[in-house]
Amino acid sequence: MKTVKEFLTLFLKLRECKTAIKKAEAVMTQLDEPNRFSQACGFYEDAIAYGDGVIEDSKQAENIFKYARFLHINNQFTEALSYYNKSLDIRRALVVTNPELYNPDMAKTLNNLGILYEHGIMDYLKAEEFYSEARNTYLWCCDNLLTDLYMPKLYNATINLSYAIEAQGRKDEAVELRKLIGE
Repeated sequence: MKTVKEFLTLFLKLRECKTAIKKAEAVMTQLDEPNRFSQACGFYEDAIAYGDGVIEDSKQAENIFKYARFLHINNQFTEALSYYNKSLDIRRALVVTNPELYNPDMAKTLNNLGILYEHGIMDYLKAEEFYSEARNTYLWCCDNLLTDLYMPKLYNATINLSYAIEAQGRKDEAVELRKLIGE
């Protein structure tokens, strides 16, 4: 049984985690702040540290994903890759316990990894691998969850996959893939 002090410590870490995420998002809106990128990074890293072992794994994976996406958007590809992979590792473990709940988030992470490999790192073969897995996961979501909700995401993953294939010189295969979705 936890003591009052232990509960208070957990509560404070949880509050600090939520606050740090909000601060990271807020500082990026302050366009006149010259150090806003490094400040936001510090806030995201604080949030991840505060959340470690305190918040649910799914929420921690989402915080890590947000930081990865932030780094990705700001062309910090190596760091983004590391954080996307951390988020993906957590989400893969969660999918085993409840695929209906966690497959959509895993697919989102896979798709973003594909985007990072295609447009940031310029590794089209790796992009194809991640897009293909994202597409297959969204197919699963369409078959097992709400088709109308996941069909646009399946469409995007399929388009992304076709472009990664085409970038490798396999134009006919890419065209056939786009035909599957009416392009």
